[in-house]
Amino acid sequence: MSPDISEFSYGFALTCELIAIANPPLRAAPILPSLIAEGRKGGGYDVNLDIPGFPLFIQFKRSEHMKTRNAKESKPPAGFDLPYYRMKITERWRSAQHDMLLELEGGGNEVFYASPLFHTVEELNAAYLGGTVSSQSRYVRPSEIGKLDDESHCVAFNAKRIFVCSEPREIHGVEGANFSHLLDERLRRDDRRIRDQPLDEMLTFVERIIERRHIRPAFRSRPEDGGLDHRLQQLADIAVQCFGAQLFVVQRGVD
Repeated sequence: MSPDISEFSYGFALTCELIAIANPPLRAAPILPSLIAEGRKGGGYDVNLDIPGFPLFIQFKRSEHMKTRNAKESKPPAGFDLPYYRMKITERWRSAQHDMLLELEGGGNEVFYASPLFHTVEELNAAYLGGTVSSQSRYVRPSEIGKLDDESHCVAFNAKRIFVCSEPREIHGVEGANFSHLLDERLRRDDRRIRDQPLDEMLTFVERIIERRHIRPAFRSRPEDGGLDHRLQQLADIAVQCFGAQLFVVQRGVD
């Protein structure tokens, strides 16, 4: 069954939760291309460039609700119990996004597909009001899916299992309840300030990826001084336009 919710609605609800992750006390600040500084110190987004942090890239995916006996993954070798969910990976002939996300992750970055264990507006509203959007989501690294050909590909999943349908094979994902702990561990390993190396390294890395593919993103008007705010927004633009992903900056929560 096709989902009733849009990727935008799901992404908005999930982003609202990631902005302030309670346990452990982290913040995942979204860097939205529509938020231009307009003279505001700090740039119009809640990022402290003087404390440690790292970029996080998430591509939001809607979930198809599979509930009938003729659902392909309910049969061997997958053998999913009904009902379960399925997310589609953008076909290679439509976009190189999956290959580019693989490259992005291959550079040591935190990159994920995120898809919900629900598909209706009512379920989304209940999860949003209850603060359970993330805990009812599954996070999958592009590397778990691996390289794909030009055919259609999807990933089937439920609360316990994740399966690449085209291979077919079982893969690993991250349960929503454990996602904040994964981010916390990354932050413990990398204690560099955003204004030092992480931002410039990341921007240089993604620019090389899109240059190799002869992609030229359209940037909004930016200050000409090339400051940190300018580069952070430029990275967000590239993430959305070229990788189909939302850029977050993950840091410790501050009072």
